[in-house]
Amino acid sequence: MLIRKSKMLRFLHTLLATSAFLLLSAQSAWADDGHRGRSIGKSFELTPFASYYFEGEIGSEHDFGFSFDDVDVEAGEGAGILAAFRVNRHWQVELMYSQQETEFEFRRFRFNGPDFRDSVEVDLEYFHVGVAYTWALGQIEPFVDVTIGTTNISPKGPGIDEADEFSVGVGGGVKVFVSEHLGFRFQGRILSTDVGRDDFFCEDDFGFDDCYYYDEDSYLVQPEISVGLILAF
Repeated sequence: MLIRKSKMLRFLHTLLATSAFLLLSAQSAWADDGHRGRSIGKSFELTPFASYYFEGEIGSEHDFGFSFDDVDVEAGEGAGILAAFRVNRHWQVELMYSQQETEFEFRRFRFNGPDFRDSVEVDLEYFHVGVAYTWALGQIEPFVDVTIGTTNISPKGPGIDEADEFSVGVGGGVKVFVSEHLGFRFQGRILSTDVGRDDFFCEDDFGFDDCYYYDEDSYLVQPEISVGLILAF
């Protein structure tokens, strides 16, 4: 499933329009209730969210040392859920899960013909734990966060194994509350996965296993933007 640029633009326009509407609604609701500047201070937040992942890339190389173009990771929508536990006024511990259906594309070198592109559909799942720092408690809460965990890379194809790789995330954004128990989380994040040196895609083309593997110290880097609904308790 390829994500075309027109589809990405439509998604971004919808995301921006929705964000603007929610911000205006939040401001109006908070002011009408007379809660401007009131401290939230809740100990737990549960946030389901929708994401957009921009295109990523992985360096690749043939099993016998031949070079290939970088593996392109298609852009696309995703979803997830985040649980945050407040430690004190400014710090929170976060648990995050997110999932994206995407496609890996790469150019294959041929001994007996022209190069051609292979592709495979892939599920990416992020399982992360981290900390967030919030500057203020009130209607609007700017924050930054850092998370670490694993990325499950699961190709959809016969004979292709999935892999779990170490990953980190760095991001920031703003929370906008419309009441003590309800708010919205707008965030940008960079997710980086250390794919190491693992077989990715194998097939028997020449009477032996013909595989791609990732270059040593290669990384899958994906920028992400998301909008979530905060349920605070």
